[in-house]
Amino acid sequence: MFETSSLEDIDDVWRRYMSLQSVLAELFLDLYEDETPIEELQELAEISGFRHFARLLIEVGLNSDHYGKWRDSFPATCS
Repeated sequence: MFETSSLEDIDDVWRRYMSLQSVLAELFLDLYEDETPIEELQELAEISGFRHFARLLIEVGLNSDHYGKWRDSFPATCS
């Protein structure tokens, strides 16, 4: 399991991730939201072994009406 937390209080866990793929999903969503070019994201996905990148791109388009809810749940679906 992976966790993110405050450096001032490591017991204050912000998020938990069940796999490295879930952590990568969160990072790729951040990069996508920062408008990193898709070609660069694809290359990073290949280098890092992120297996869910194609699905991320498809689902981003399908979930634009309720992006926030989808975004919060997507990492947990990546194992």
